[in-house]
Amino acid sequence: EARPSIKIYRTTWIWMVIIAGMTAFIVLALYWRRLYRRLRSKSISYYDRHSSKIQPIKERPNCIFLFGSIQIISSSGEDISEMLTIRLKETLLLILHHSSSGGISSRRLSSLIWPDKDEDKSKNVRGVTLNNLRKVLSCMNGISLIFKDGKYIITCSEPAFCDYLTCMQLLENYKPGNDLALSILARGKFLMDEGNVLFDRMKDEIEEKIVAAMMAEAEWRFQNEDWANTILCADVMFRIDPLNENALGYMVKAFKMSGNIEEAKVRYNNFITQYKKDYDENYPSSFQDISLTERY
Repeated sequence: EARPSIKIYRTTWIWMVIIAGMTAFIVLALYWRRLYRRLRSKSISYYDRHSSKIQPIKERPNCIFLFGSIQIISSSGEDISEMLTIRLKETLLLILHHSSSGGISSRRLSSLIWPDKDEDKSKNVRGVTLNNLRKVLSCMNGISLIFKDGKYIITCSEPAFCDYLTCMQLLENYKPGNDLALSILARGKFLMDEGNVLFDRMKDEIEEKIVAAMMAEAEWRFQNEDWANTILCADVMFRIDPLNENALGYMVKAFKMSGNIEEAKVRYNNFITQYKKDYDENYPSSFQDISLTERY
């Protein structure tokens, strides 16, 4: 009668050993997993851990890029930006600027680009310039310069892409969570290398819309705990307004939430240094004040 008890005892002991072994295995597996993640996080560079998830839109054939450096990519994928002379560039940008509002008249175009020439002389040089611009645009598929209802406009359809025209469409009634808009803006400041006063109105118009859109985008990204792209939104605003306090707030808070308090302090210190330089007074809000603020 004792033998069944011994058998049960052995069975119970075996199960206890199995359970103990499985428990030890699970504990060791969790430990090594945590150790692996810790070592891996240390091996990944700062850029890899904190770079924006949304990368600048890539160059491809049949494109006109105005954000960052001006680039024109032909249908064969060749960069033909050097084909634009100063006058061709002025003509292209002015027509693009007015295309979304119905176009620009011949008289208005001449008065902006050739203000010192009379109507007859400006007519001749305008004709030559427009023909040369058509030759440049003919290197791309889907982009055309047309004269309609007494005004010049540039049309863009598949497979062509113009970041300016696309961005202007996106900025109208802007809705946050727009990855395409961020990928366009991530290329750089609008007409980054252009200091021609002829483009000031064009710059002011789009930059005002960009700041408003990025404020909404930063709030949306922050609320969704998308720290990397919250920082990207702040960077876009800083390119336009280096002392934008809302951008500072989102950037500091996002860096802090992503675990990089050091970078948050660096950005804050850069901001207050520029503030002191521009206004000859200390910035009124401390780092702690900003980093603890819930909304901006």
